[in-house]
Amino acid sequence: MPQIVPPSARLAPRAAAGVALLTLTACGGGGEDPAAEVSQTPEVPPAPEYTEIESDIWDTMLAAESVTLSVELSAALMNPQASSDAVVEQEYAGSLDGTASTFHELNDGVTTERHMLEDAIYVPGARELESIARASGEAFSAEDFAAEFEGTWVDYSGQVDRSQASTAAFLEQMRSSMQDSGAASSLEGEAETREGEDVWVYSGGGVEAVVRAGDEPVLLSYAGESGGESVDLTFEDWDASEGPEEPAEEDVLSLDEVRAIVTG
Repeated sequence: MPQIVPPSARLAPRAAAGVALLTLTACGGGGEDPAAEVSQTPEVPPAPEYTEIESDIWDTMLAAESVTLSVELSAALMNPQASSDAVVEQEYAGSLDGTASTFHELNDGVTTERHMLEDAIYVPGARELESIARASGEAFSAEDFAAEFEGTWVDYSGQVDRSQASTAAFLEQMRSSMQDSGAASSLEGEAETREGEDVWVYSGGGVEAVVRAGDEPVLLSYAGESGGESVDLTFEDWDASEGPEEPAEEDVLSLDEVRAIVTG
């Protein structure tokens, strides 16, 4: 796994089931067993060797337009001085290339948030105010400026390397890391159904990779280690993850305007 350094189906109500049964009884006259008409769910296709579909997995994922990626990793991967039980949570949502995506991170009580669009990168004004307060210490009161920053966005265009802040970049790093470690060769697959979806579960060497079964396989989750520290990934909404919208022009503050507000 790469080191990451960023800046069910529901049961029907019993009453409904009872109505359906009464309807079948009235119409069928007891001639046939209703259960015989229920179609059977096809078996999950057998899991191929991971190495046989490895290229298909990465090609399908990297060709996707969007995804929501949730990351939970040991804080020690980002800061060797961090507590051994400290965890960092991240989420990437929207386009893979970062041109319409959001990034959230919770690390040691600090929340980072970025909204990236094709030509701009924005940080919520409230997050910027929190950052200024942390950097300034007790000499600065965020509450004094809360009204000025409410509902605003700070323009950080040009301040973040978009190519290294996208989901695609994360996936490319992950792919290289798995190939370099040779982890794929130790994975053994099983066909399962999880949360109503047919999947292939590959495990071995401390890794579990859950892949969507079929002709267009993608990762649904990954659990493993990097440098002896745990990493857990969850992928949702392949090709259906929504990115941010452009904020109204009157709600956008430049960095110079931010400095002018807080310095008076």
